Amino acid sequence: MLLLLSASGLIVWSERESMREIINEIFTWGGAYPDMPWDLNGFAVRSETGTILVDPPSPAAADWPKLDALKPIQKIVATNRDHDRETQQFRERYHSPVVAGANEQGEFASLKIDETVNDGDLLPGGLRVIHLPGKSPGEIGLYFDPSRNKISKQVGGIVLLGDALIGHPPGQLRFVPEHKLDDPAQLKRSLRKLLALEFQVLLLCDGHSLLKGARQKVEQFLSAQS
Repeated sequence: MLLLLSASGLIVWSERESMREIINEIFTWGGAYPDMPWDLNGFAVRSETGTILVDPPSPAAADWPKLDALKPIQKIVATNRDHDRETQQFRERYHSPVVAGANEQGEFASLKIDETVNDGDLLPGGLRVIHLPGKSPGEIGLYFDPSRNKISKQVGGIVLLGDALIGHPPGQLRFVPEHKLDDPAQLKRSLRKLLALEFQVLLLCDGHSLLKGARQKVEQFLSAQS
């Protein structure tokens, strides 16, 4: 077992997962919580102009050269106040601005936010911001706009979420523990925005991602909550 000290406190990893390409030009890495039965994941999304990092945990030492090969790192996205993770370490290494939702900027304990985004804003690579309040005021997800992202178009659309949903157990969806939710009813309403989007892949920063049939899974999950 490996102990790591982050800006937000002591994180204990039961194992660390090596960086891998989960979909063409989209990479993931992470590890596991000792007290929670799901993985925590970071993502690197490469496009013709550079790479966006989302909620990055610390990688294994052997993975740093793989990340360096993805430069320039254009932006580092923190989807919510609990996913500062190792963002500061990545900011210092790549001198990249940290981006968060406009309504989440004041929610981070210590992480400095360089840029804020609002619902519908477009990030490099065709990543469109989805404002998903409820877990916290400024939680955001990302929609890989198929009209602007060729990989998303090829796979039927991609959505990436931070803490708005968790993939656990594999193939199923759930909310984060109730004590972390500001307003569960608001989060359910927010997530209905996803049903207006075309997507088959759901990348999750907590738990197991869904690489097919994701929109149907989200619709079934939300129907069961009403």
